[in-house]
Amino acid sequence: MTRLLWLPLTLLILLSLTVPGWAQAPGTITTVAGNGTASFSGDDGPATAASLYSPSGIFVDSAGNLYIGDYRNNRIRKVDTNGVITTVAGNGTASFSGDDGPATAASLKLWYANVFKDGAGNLYIPDYYNNRIRKVDTNGVITTVAGNGTKSSAGDDSLATVASLNGPITVYGDSAGNLYISEWDGHRIRKVAPNGIITTVAGNGTASFSGDGGPATAASLNNPEGIFSDGPGNLYISDYNNNRVRKVDAATQIITTIAGGGPNSPGDGGPARAAVLSGPTSMFRDSMGNLYIAEWDGHRVRKVDPTGIITTVAGTGDEGFSGDDGPATAAKLDNPLDVAVDGTGNFYISDTGNHRVRKVTAVAALSLSPAAVDFGNLSVGQTANRTVTVTNSSFVPLTVSSLSLSGPDSGQFSVSPANLNVAAGGSQNVTVGFTPTSGGTKAASLSLQHNAPGGPTSIPLAGIGLTSVAVSIPTLFSRPNATVTIPVQISGVANATSIYSYSCTVDYGTSGLLTDPTVVLDGTLTQGSGIEVNPSIGAGKIRVTVARVLALASDGILLKIRFRVSATANSNDSTPLTLSDVLFNENNPTAVITNGTFRVAAGAFGDITLDGSVSALDASAALQTDVGLRSLTQEQTTTGDVSGNGAVTAFDAALILQFVVGQISTFPVQGTSKPLPDGRGPSVALPALRASPGDRVTVPVTLSEGRDVRAIGFTLRYDPAALRFVEVVRGSLPAGAQLVVHADPAGAVRVASAGTAPLPGSGELVQVVFDVVGAPGARSSLSFDRFHANEAAVQTGTGEVVVQRVIPSAFALDQNVPNPFNPATAIRYALKERGHVTLRVYNLLGQVVTTLVDGPQEAGVYTARWNGRTTTGAALAGGVYFYQLQVTGREPFLATRKMILIK
Repeated sequence: MTRLLWLPLTLLILLSLTVPGWAQAPGTITTVAGNGTASFSGDDGPATAASLYSPSGIFVDSAGNLYIGDYRNNRIRKVDTNGVITTVAGNGTASFSGDDGPATAASLKLWYANVFKDGAGNLYIPDYYNNRIRKVDTNGVITTVAGNGTKSSAGDDSLATVASLNGPITVYGDSAGNLYISEWDGHRIRKVAPNGIITTVAGNGTASFSGDGGPATAASLNNPEGIFSDGPGNLYISDYNNNRVRKVDAATQIITTIAGGGPNSPGDGGPARAAVLSGPTSMFRDSMGNLYIAEWDGHRVRKVDPTGIITTVAGTGDEGFSGDDGPATAAKLDNPLDVAVDGTGNFYISDTGNHRVRKVTAVAALSLSPAAVDFGNLSVGQTANRTVTVTNSSFVPLTVSSLSLSGPDSGQFSVSPANLNVAAGGSQNVTVGFTPTSGGTKAASLSLQHNAPGGPTSIPLAGIGLTSVAVSIPTLFSRPNATVTIPVQISGVANATSIYSYSCTVDYGTSGLLTDPTVVLDGTLTQGSGIEVNPSIGAGKIRVTVARVLALASDGILLKIRFRVSATANSNDSTPLTLSDVLFNENNPTAVITNGTFRVAAGAFGDITLDGSVSALDASAALQTDVGLRSLTQEQTTTGDVSGNGAVTAFDAALILQFVVGQISTFPVQGTSKPLPDGRGPSVALPALRASPGDRVTVPVTLSEGRDVRAIGFTLRYDPAALRFVEVVRGSLPAGAQLVVHADPAGAVRVASAGTAPLPGSGELVQVVFDVVGAPGARSSLSFDRFHANEAAVQTGTGEVVVQRVIPSAFALDQNVPNPFNPATAIRYALKERGHVTLRVYNLLGQVVTTLVDGPQEAGVYTARWNGRTTTGAALAGGVYFYQLQVTGREPFLATRKMILIK
């Protein structure tokens, strides 16, 4: 070492960059460019001796060259694989000049400059204050490839060179040749396709946060900065002022948050979506699936591994400079702006406030899936195995020197193998076993010693040893002189010793409320078994014994016992239902018993609301139950099932209404559930319709051959991407019939109707109204997944709505409908050819109160809707307003009409 002290400083720096013996330990941070002085110097010399001034964006190409956006020097600089720094773009003057000439002679006007190099060797620069994206080709010539110098977000669907950009801060390209541009001031992400056409792919231009789970172009961003496109084409966005990293899915263009915005501060070691980010400015996803995030305000670099877990990989969180030649997580950073990963897994940080670029050498990266193992319930003596996958999402081999168990119950768990070697980017499975030796909750911890940061790593193990099963009788309701079936249920079979025989005594009381017990075999676990029944074991008791050839395989009903309810029983009479002398096999497993009660329903037949009277309100409750708007208790179901079919439906509502008006006098009403006694059933049909985008379509539900039908219930399915439900309109339903509708936005309309008078045998029962929201070419099938007339199933047909484009022969602006209106109206217009369409509403002073349409549209018929409010959502006063359609294109068109808003 004493000989090396005689060498000049620059030679020592070069040796540190080029001599293999100087390789740093994994996870070590070093400076690779910048001496910490905020100025410009050092070209053609060692990068570590050069001066940078607020280095911002960085990029490492496939050959290992490092490109630096030297922001305040208004230059792009390059550090080659020998550690020598040069300027490759910018003359240091904050201006705009030099297109079509040498890039080093051109003027740039940068702001926290990013840089990107494509596979062909072209270098792209976001020239922020010049509102341009500039390209340096492989000959060193600079040109503008996007932006006309005007600061705005205009020009979509045109050539990028004639479009305007609004503060372009980052540029990144994908493998298909698309360039993505992050507009800091425009709150958008724009894309330049290989043919030079620019479009918006994320952000609606509003500086806010919204839109997760929906189209990226409808979402709000707030100063988006970094962008990155991975191999499949997914787009990652550092949404700086929303403190999130968001992802636009390549296939669906749906935007979601994948890191930040959560409650955990900072959240290391947990899911990235639950973590807090502090000013994320840039990110980079390596080929192993790790996402690196630079946190400007957090003075850290974070990593989200492929399982979604976030950790800090550089920086302490404190602002400053320290830590070179030591662990990256112990070093201080000052406003890191960008991060990049090279082909061997080393990552680079633009340490902007320290005027340096720093490098962290690759380390092994361990992740475990699952993060905890719960074996659930397991009978004593049985063994269950689970798999834990150890993944190395790094470029460095992972060595797990030992896997060990600890904790009070570790002896009841096992692990294999005892050690692992996981190749870069690979994974291996570990088998964890659980064999409870006694009942109760068991816990242990699996610990892995390894060469990745943060070791050792532990995950919790848990399980429950079971030596019993649960046996129960529920609480049931019925009516006097009815038949009631009482089930004896079992659960926990899968976690118990194999059960081949069982017996129990059911005590149903001596009050005489329940009589005539019989064991029922109708698909319960008793089928295929030898059964002995003793109904005379004692007053109010019955004993059942079952022997099986095959062991019980699942939970369910052990047996059913049917009773007759006393004809003289009164409302609310009850008797306990008690299990005793329960024996499985030879008392292994044991039983945990839950007893029940039988009760005579309090309400009269038809009294669903249990308010002491039968009224039209009870019929409404039955209809609401049919369409899913109401859930009934078991007692309410007992009182409401006046037809005796075991469920409460629209037909029960019709019968209740007939009872209320005196058409029938007693319940239950038997043999009335079939609308056609001759066996021929009714049918319903749906139409095939064609409509245009924005149209309102009416779908008739037409009944044929329906006689003596007093109640209907159906669910109509449709595609919500093509249609939006509006309302259900009565058709041939009798005037006094109740109608209940429940619409599910996911694509279902549930309808039920009941009345005292029968429906006409044929005709339109109802009309279901939709707005057409799909684009031309979309279609929605129409189908019923249930249709009952009274309580009989009905033959159903299917229909369809096809969305078509109508090409008008002339431009037109129709009168709004309705007019006058309150609160909303529809404005229909026709375009004979493509053009830029503006549809605005004006007050009597000629002031614009709102803009309904402003953008290019294809030829077709369109409908715009206005709710009588301004662009900001403020309600307008009643009065006269004007709406004007202006089409700019090959053949201009301008038309104005008057409308009246009433209040």
